[in-house]
Amino acid sequence: EYARHRGVSPARITTIVKQGKISGATTTKNGKVLIDPEKADTLLEQNLDPMNPPRNPKKEVKEEFVKKAGIKGVDYHTARTINEQYKAALRKLEFETKSGQLIPSNEVEKAWTAHITAAKIRLLGIKSKIAPLIQEYLEDIDDRESVLGLVDSVVREALEELSRSELQ
Repeated sequence: EYARHRGVSPARITTIVKQGKISGATTTKNGKVLIDPEKADTLLEQNLDPMNPPRNPKKEVKEEFVKKAGIKGVDYHTARTINEQYKAALRKLEFETKSGQLIPSNEVEKAWTAHITAAKIRLLGIKSKIAPLIQEYLEDIDDRESVLGLVDSVVREALEELSRSELQ
């Protein structure tokens, strides 16, 4: 009875009893092991490995899984169609990835980060590149510093504006 309650085979329950995982929920009467379902369920929750769930989950567990997937109440043919479409989509993604049409997002992010960093460094270097040119045309040191400060502030403002924008 307890095996049916758990949605597993009687052999699985026998193994669990022999392993002592529900020893506090069992009693022996006339050579037969009796199991208190409530106590056994509590003990199993505490003692079973969550990474190794039962192979044949209860009907309720299956129904909950289907409900979470958003396909509750579909007939066999609809479920089969959904499954085949899913497989086709996976095959298409695999083909596009292998043929170079799709690139993993982490690779794209890495490449963009490198390009943006290089652009930032070049933009911040504008001030030092134009300083000698400005020196030729402006003899007054205050004017030169004023122009270079203006260039620097415009570049930094542009970089700050870019850093606040989001990709869409």
